[in-house]
Amino acid sequence: MSIKSHNVQLSHTQSEKIFTEQTKFPYAKLCDLDLLNKTVIIRVDFNCPLDISNGVTHFVDTKRIDDHLNTTIIPLFDAPKPPQNIVLLAHQGRYGKKDCITLRSHFEHCRSVLKNRHIKTFYAWEEYDDE
Repeated sequence: MSIKSHNVQLSHTQSEKIFTEQTKFPYAKLCDLDLLNKTVIIRVDFNCPLDISNGVTHFVDTKRIDDHLNTTIIPLFDAPKPPQNIVLLAHQGRYGKKDCITLRSHFEHCRSVLKNRHIKTFYAWEEYDDE
């Protein structure tokens, strides 16, 4: 008896359908929950590829930020019972490395994509203490 292995790529929708059909268990999405008057804290991975040249840092690609906004944040804003606050926790790079930068540019990009939604503030821990 021989078993053949095939490398098959499935879209997210296809794999979600297969998973649901196989498990027969419904699963909740954040936007299905009653989040009125609540604060939702989400840890996001915004580590974007950067071009660090001539002392100026620019995004090479904002796909990671855009994907988070389109799949998590915007659906939460549009949910039937949206949260009062959405807090994003993130970092860029590793301490001591060139790609460890402030999230100010990430925040400005989020603000430009979410232009019709109210973004209250931006907090960033930008000082490092090695002691």
